[in-house]
Amino acid sequence: MTSINADGHEQLRVDETLKTEASVRTLPLIPHIEKMLKERLKLEMQYSQMLKGDFDRTFDGFVCRDNTGAIITPEYATRHFKEVVKKYKLRPLRFHDLRHSCASLLLANGVSMKAIQDWLGHSTFNVTANFYSHLDYKSRISSAEVISNALGDEEDENEGEKKNAGSN
Repeated sequence: MTSINADGHEQLRVDETLKTEASVRTLPLIPHIEKMLKERLKLEMQYSQMLKGDFDRTFDGFVCRDNTGAIITPEYATRHFKEVVKKYKLRPLRFHDLRHSCASLLLANGVSMKAIQDWLGHSTFNVTANFYSHLDYKSRISSAEVISNALGDEEDENEGEKKNAGSN
């Protein structure tokens, strides 16, 4: 969805083309989000019945609508996100940064870089790896443990061989 300014008036245009082919994907509906969406749908139905003909039906089927049925634009979400950040005295944070937080949380919890690529809809693995490989500290720890165990096992084997040679 994009908004264009025509003769001083904002007009919304629904653009169904996506940025890349990888953007076309189906993600599982998380139960918590499903519950929230169902509650929102019930509330929307209540407002629709109360407002009758004054309820905006232009964007029926869209998820992000206000209590009058009007669409919530990306600009509105971005602007109000800034206000929430300021209100709660959070460090400066852009709405898009939530996407990076999501990827970071997935990575920190052991989700593979390939699965994160798919979740985010990056067109190539390299895009995901270039953005997030520096955050994969857990895999660095795992790598260090593998090396340590490999060196430790070798050292232990050498110690065992020395002890066995000395007892003969």
